[in-house]
Amino acid sequence: MVERAAGNPFFVEELLHVLEETGGIVKQGGYMQLVSSAAARLPSTLTEILLARLDGLREEVRGRVQIASVIGRSFAVDLLARVSSVPARSLEGSLGVLVRAEIAFPIPGMQSEYAFKHVTMRDVAYNTLLLRRRKELHAGTARAIMTLYPTDEFAEIIAYHFSQTDEHSLAAEWLERAGDRSAGMYANQTAIGHYEEARRRLQLPDADRIVAARIAEKLGCVFLIVTWYEEALEELEAAADAYRERHDLEAEARTVAKICQVHFLRGASEEAIDRVQSVLDQDDVEVDDETSARSLAGLYVALVDPLYHLNRFEDALIVAWRAVELAREQGDERLLREATVRYGLALQGIGRLDEARQVLEDAIREAETAGDLASLAQALVWMGDICMAQGQPREGRMYYERAKPVDENRGDLGETASLLGRLGQVAFILGDWEEARGHFEQAVDLVRSISFAHFSPAALMALGEQYLREGAVEEASRYLEEPFTIAERSGQVAQIPYLHIPLADWDLFQGEPDAALTRLGPLLKEYHFETSLDHRAMQIAAESHFLNGNDETARAMVTQGLAHARGQTNRLALLGWLQLQAVLMAGEGRWDEAEEFFEEGLSLARDMPHPYQEACTLSRLGLLKQERDLDGRPQLDLALEIFERLGARPYQDRIRSALGEPSVL
Repeated sequence: MVERAAGNPFFVEELLHVLEETGGIVKQGGYMQLVSSAAARLPSTLTEILLARLDGLREEVRGRVQIASVIGRSFAVDLLARVSSVPARSLEGSLGVLVRAEIAFPIPGMQSEYAFKHVTMRDVAYNTLLLRRRKELHAGTARAIMTLYPTDEFAEIIAYHFSQTDEHSLAAEWLERAGDRSAGMYANQTAIGHYEEARRRLQLPDADRIVAARIAEKLGCVFLIVTWYEEALEELEAAADAYRERHDLEAEARTVAKICQVHFLRGASEEAIDRVQSVLDQDDVEVDDETSARSLAGLYVALVDPLYHLNRFEDALIVAWRAVELAREQGDERLLREATVRYGLALQGIGRLDEARQVLEDAIREAETAGDLASLAQALVWMGDICMAQGQPREGRMYYERAKPVDENRGDLGETASLLGRLGQVAFILGDWEEARGHFEQAVDLVRSISFAHFSPAALMALGEQYLREGAVEEASRYLEEPFTIAERSGQVAQIPYLHIPLADWDLFQGEPDAALTRLGPLLKEYHFETSLDHRAMQIAAESHFLNGNDETARAMVTQGLAHARGQTNRLALLGWLQLQAVLMAGEGRWDEAEEFFEEGLSLARDMPHPYQEACTLSRLGLLKQERDLDGRPQLDLALEIFERLGARPYQDRIRSALGEPSVL
């Protein structure tokens, strides 16, 4: 018996049940003994045992067990009664038999609900049903659940039962509803499975194409969240084509807005704008029509991100505000939240940070109240960006950390990777470079696991630059070269000029201003840095011009940069401009004014705090003092202490050289 059970306790238990029922075991001398003739009759498999147990039941009871097996491992009495077409009280006898036979038991704490003792018992009972009978019972179970529990909470169970039948239309309907429920909870892979199975059910000659389009749209939206961008585009374009054929402008516009978002995330902002424009150019788009107005609002919302990404900040502001107006006129609260968040982004783009902050604070409250996770995550991230620009890294980190679980809950790996990069920048500013590198490494791991996105090269570049700051040049080179390769392979060459900014900064550090200016040439042809929060390229260019003796050009750029940084309340950018202005003043012999700018920069860096910029300001001040035969040692010693704490070995080396000390590299 032990050999046949093969160590399976349930097998042993069921063998004993059979032996007791058939007299194959007797009690002798206080022990249970196997009757010698019974050994030859022992079933060889667990299935044989369970079949024998079922065969031993009355026909009525056996029928109840079979129906229960279709319902599932557990079954409610009222559901079993409805599928069996009998009153619930008439089941009491059969259920009592099952309990005594140890086939099923009441579930503790669950009123009038039972469960099979073992899943194998349920499977064996289920497999005794003919296929046709199974399908009938699955259909009956689905309809019974629809009647007894008419809420979406049971959509997945109803979908499962209909999927076991030939009722394809109903199966597709409930699979779609189950997909909607899963998508609403961001159970993305489950949602994809439901939608794909629903579509398979609809792949019939008489299937409704508009229903198939709706499912394709929903699939595309889930693919978008999980960063399967090519698959998302295929599904969404198919849906948009079907909607256009049916002249359903609202559905087409809604889908094209998602297509725009996919293109933007892929780094194809121009394609995103063109795709939206293809709908805006249609003759039947009229703002006076309610449907068209709602469609326009959604399209305008979609346009903001790619316009912002292309540094067309004024255009982004115009379409964002128009979207707000249209959504408000239509009373569409969801669309209004999306538009308001984008309006905050656009205000940020043109440097109106205080206004943007107020808009986004209000949007965060609205999104939290409404449970709108997508709008909430975006608003939190952009609030974090504003805090960072305004020199409040700790507050910025708070917003990023609030956004991170929201994106993780949504299963949005792309946004999570982007957030990790931002958290890395916070840690860099606050002086925890080991933590910064950890965040950058996590971001790189994520972007390598997903489809190419517009932030993928930046994530790699950020990690490479962090290695440069630490003096790990060999490690840095791996991450500084790869972004260019993937940008070229993906066709997103417009990103390449921006990837040169960290390398230009390194050129400048190594005393090669010409190389820095050459790298930044394509960017410097456009003067959008006047409004962008990122002043870094202009600061590198200004210092490069100064080192090349182009004092007038450098002075004009610094004057302009200072004015814009102060006007934007962009304290992060102001740090760099203050240092450069001090250097220019010192170069002109206006030392007292230079020291005032240095002191303002030091005060600002310490207030944030930003140890790296504090040390950079101190080192510039100390080196300039040395050039004037003044005592710059106190500033250089303090800068060296900070750089040592940060782990900034190349910067330590420069100061040690100025102090006549040996290099650390």
